[in-house]
Amino acid sequence: MTRWQKIKSILIGLFMLAIAASLLTYREDAYGVIMVIFVMILIFSGLRMLVYYFAMAKNMTGGKMILYMGILLTDLGLFANSLVSVPNTYILLYLVAMLFLSGIIDILNALESKKIEGHWKLRMLRGVGSIAAAAGCLFFRNSPSTVVIIYCLGLIYNGVIHIINGFRTNDIIAIQ
Repeated sequence: MTRWQKIKSILIGLFMLAIAASLLTYREDAYGVIMVIFVMILIFSGLRMLVYYFAMAKNMTGGKMILYMGILLTDLGLFANSLVSVPNTYILLYLVAMLFLSGIIDILNALESKKIEGHWKLRMLRGVGSIAAAAGCLFFRNSPSTVVIIYCLGLIYNGVIHIINGFRTNDIIAIQ
């Protein structure tokens, strides 16, 4: 990782910890706040990928995948924004599904990193933690306060992982 990527990873981790702390203090209003944060992250991530595609990635190998991911994330964000008027149970199921898919993607990336003998343990832990948080949210779906606590614990866990990744040293791979 470059120096900027390390700083960005640390800042994202600190932001996640701050959001989790604020959600734990305002548990009764946390559903709406979680939804707003989630929608903003999805839409901005999708738009960032679309801008990157049209600026650089359209000429790259695998650039179409960036376009598809940008469209998908933007669409998921807009869809999540339309869920504001539905009951909290459906919002929770949507969040759990996204958390579960994120965990699966992290585990698959970790397995691929393990094959090429790279850093894989933290990514595997993050994936397993995301899946465990999703399972906990699904199991306690009738208790909104418990769901907020589980979601915040998952957010704290991911924030700590981001901070650890920011301070981790890099292996330099030289091709001769």
